[in-house]
Amino acid sequence: MAENPALAEWNDLKREWLRALKADNKSDNTIEVYERAVRQLVDWLNDNSARLADDGHDELGPCDIEAGALREFQADMLERTSPGNTHTWHRSVCTFFNWLVAEEERSRSPMDKVKPPIVPKKSIPLVADDVTKAVLDQCKGNDLISRRDTAIIRLLFDTGCRLSEIANLKKEDVDLDLDVIHVLGKGRKPRSVPFSPKTGQAISRYLRVRNRAKTAHLPWLWLGDRSRGHLQANGIKIMLRRRGERLGMNGKGNNLHAHRWRHTAAVAWRKNGGDTTSMKRIFGWKSDAMVGHYGDAAADEVAHQHARELNLGDRL
Repeated sequence: MAENPALAEWNDLKREWLRALKADNKSDNTIEVYERAVRQLVDWLNDNSARLADDGHDELGPCDIEAGALREFQADMLERTSPGNTHTWHRSVCTFFNWLVAEEERSRSPMDKVKPPIVPKKSIPLVADDVTKAVLDQCKGNDLISRRDTAIIRLLFDTGCRLSEIANLKKEDVDLDLDVIHVLGKGRKPRSVPFSPKTGQAISRYLRVRNRAKTAHLPWLWLGDRSRGHLQANGIKIMLRRRGERLGMNGKGNNLHAHRWRHTAAVAWRKNGGDTTSMKRIFGWKSDAMVGHYGDAAADEVAHQHARELNLGDRL
């Protein structure tokens, strides 16, 4: 089937848009997500161009496509993937069309008339202290890998930082005088996050072994095993999953991953009266919405605790 000529406009404008995103200092990961969303739409339009034309959607270029075709794609995507993935697509494509409006290629975004999909709230399980202790017990040892994994895990549950923020640390980002790490968060926004004395001790012990490694000259904080360069985010993800599996944490939704510790740390902050401003600065959030989300999670946990203490079912 011949490609609709109007679709040729997409590549040129998408290239300009990606250049604008780089100029705005968007992260590589954000740019990749945005580009993939538009590419998915273009592929779908190309595959369905004849049918869409029969349905009255003759104009499929980025400057003239309307909400009807976009709603069809969104509905099709909901059938093929999760509401969360579809919501990510919706937000990404909104960004593209908003850029077209800013560039005066369109008078308004067609996505203004396309409602985002409803994403059911998912309950992220907390990591109990005894589980974290059991994982740390696995890491006992004086070798580089044992001390590295201990320091990584302690930083994750102590600071609540994102996986990418911990993975991208360099040696110079660790201040053992002030006991803080300097991370680069979403939107390339830097912030400093304090850590506790035990975490500082774990980092110091790791650095002593790291300084004797063949790859000690690398700027990255976390070295890989067998002199294979530095440990990246995916390597940390695999390490955590494997250590969790040794504890029997291999069921659906029960894997050990960095975000569970971030979630646990945020709930602990709210339970202990952490204020909105402080949480936003520590966890790297722009809005109050995430603080409210974890406030709800903390309230649920407190309610469950009170219910267990009352034991209403045992009164008879």
